[in-house]
Amino acid sequence: MARDESIDALRGLAIVLVVAGHALLFSASIQLGNAELATLDPQSWMPVWTPESIAFRLIYAFHLPLFGFVSGIVLRFSHGRRPLVRVRGRALSLLVPYLSWSIVLYPIALAFPATVASMPGPWVTTLIDTILGRDGLWYLYALFICSFVVSLVSCLHGWKWLLAGTVTIAIVWRSEMAFAVPDLFYLKDALWIYPFVVLGYLIWPAKAFMVKHRIGIAVSAGTAFAGLFWLRYPLRGTQLPPIESLAIVIHEHGLRGAFVLSMTIPYLCALAAVIALWAFYLGAEGRAIDAQAWLGRRSLGIYAIHSSVLWVMLNAGVTGVGVLIPISVAISAGITIGLERNHHSRFWLLGQSAKLPTLP
Repeated sequence: MARDESIDALRGLAIVLVVAGHALLFSASIQLGNAELATLDPQSWMPVWTPESIAFRLIYAFHLPLFGFVSGIVLRFSHGRRPLVRVRGRALSLLVPYLSWSIVLYPIALAFPATVASMPGPWVTTLIDTILGRDGLWYLYALFICSFVVSLVSCLHGWKWLLAGTVTIAIVWRSEMAFAVPDLFYLKDALWIYPFVVLGYLIWPAKAFMVKHRIGIAVSAGTAFAGLFWLRYPLRGTQLPPIESLAIVIHEHGLRGAFVLSMTIPYLCALAAVIALWAFYLGAEGRAIDAQAWLGRRSLGIYAIHSSVLWVMLNAGVTGVGVLIPISVAISAGITIGLERNHHSRFWLLGQSAKLPTLP
């Protein structure tokens, strides 16, 4: 099956946003220090409504759900295969690189004094703790959890309704309405992206409809995202976010639904952004799209490498995000190209095997 450029381009956009978000966060932590960060806005760890804070919030409102959405579409391409075959493929493409990079990157982390100072115990204990789910390349492991559940459920009778049910369970569980989410195995992060993995898995057959109505869908969903984003965050100063103010009004009038409203708005906000971007990218062409698709095909390597590159640059005195982002992306992509040339590094670090079918 030929690769779908729109899927690769969306993945390329998502990985650039990941690098940008980390560049903003790491730069703020270097310039302000942890003590001062603790006094700032907990949503972005930056002064409220600075350009950096707005950019950070915009990115974190949807960039990981976008990754999950694309991953759900890719998983759909293997629909109909035996569950164990699909799970094995996901394990080789996600868990093998996750464990390999955890080991490879750990000595690099030891080079930074702040990292060593934050270790709760001996480095071996901390490494194990990282692998179990409290730091590191958590997205790879969380995505494997999501893929594992979708692969199993989608082979059952009435799987579409069952998947919709699991989305409801994921959202409710993450809200901790009934049960707390254990701080282990990236469960809370997996529950955040899981609905979007399912969305991508279910919506792919509607591609033709999306292409036909792409402009209207992109505009409508983009407008919805702007409104929902405003509900999530305050307009100025330190006032309550509009969604919290609305929830208080609902509660004071004795009406139900305040908590449900607060719980679902982040998902709806990300949903609107994801749908708007997918509709736009389905029909987009040009060099910018080709460049993003090229990056998207190397997103795993860029994801694994970019944080180390950022920290090296920041410790060297480079703090401008306009410099950090493109250089980090370029260096990470260059290293990834080198890793692709060797079949051992391609398998262990990038999850690519000649024995496995290449998914679009």
